[in-house]
Amino acid sequence: MALSPEVVETNLPAYGWRGFIDHQLRWPARSATRAPGATPASSSPTGWLGLLNLLASGLSPLSLWLLG
Repeated sequence: MALSPEVVETNLPAYGWRGFIDHQLRWPARSATRAPGATPASSSPTGWLGLLNLLASGLSPLSLWLLG
């Protein structure tokens, strides 16, 4: 094992609620295009969490809307 001499940094921009939602919707779509055979649901837990919320809520209209 060897350590890299490069420093890895992560920068997250400060954004509000709308920016967060836009990022969550945009990120899985970009990831799916980079991994052959990947779907947005397999690239990010966001889709699975939406389905879990839908089931846990008993198919409530709000959960259906959020999943959509």
